Amino acid sequence: MLFRSDLEPSALMTQLRRRKLPVLMLESRPDKGDYITTDSERATLQLFNYLYDLGHRRICLATAFARKVAGFEAARKRLSDPSLVHWILGEPGKTDADSRLLAEQILQLNPRPTAVIAADDHAAGIMVSHFLHAGLDVPGDISVVTFGDHPQYTSSSPVPMTVVRHPFLEVAQEAAQWAHRQFQKTVRPRPVRWDITGTLIVRDSSGPPASDRKSTRLNSSHSSVSRM
Repeated sequence: MLFRSDLEPSALMTQLRRRKLPVLMLESRPDKGDYITTDSERATLQLFNYLYDLGHRRICLATAFARKVAGFEAARKRLSDPSLVHWILGEPGKTDADSRLLAEQILQLNPRPTAVIAADDHAAGIMVSHFLHAGLDVPGDISVVTFGDHPQYTSSSPVPMTVVRHPFLEVAQEAAQWAHRQFQKTVRPRPVRWDITGTLIVRDSSGPPASDRKSTRLNSSHSSVSRM
């Protein structure tokens, strides 16, 4: 049987395990049993390092999801950069209004972050819309990056979104192979405990912080003058 982490019926799971029936958890990492999940820690680490390498030193993680927080904290501690200012804000709710409220909380921070790692691409799109409506430029004033790359959210985002793409196809293929192996009585199914690494896709929602952009423009201007 296959279960998504957010749909896990705990009582049923207990009964299945007592009966020693095969269970595969998707997008979850249980202490025991088979699972396939996206490596959220590594994905957050990828996004953090990408933003840091762009020059961002005020970075906000806009989710309280434990595995993403763990990746964020690991990246921050590894750098040990005293100039780094960071925030971890609560998980946005299930509605668009909740994501807009979180975006407004980010705008009220002082100093304001120059980059935001949003919980998912749906929340990220709503946040970008809120920032634009508030008069900010994305990514000129604030960069937004996220996780997922769901087609329905990618197509509706006001700015093409930089994401760590979740390997949905790989998860589905491996889950199908797992299910097939359960029916092969002559083959003992191998344990499956797999964290799949996503792929960083850079698009228009991210760029260097405003101060670095100004420096780049000034350097380009001076270079063009010196060549004349």
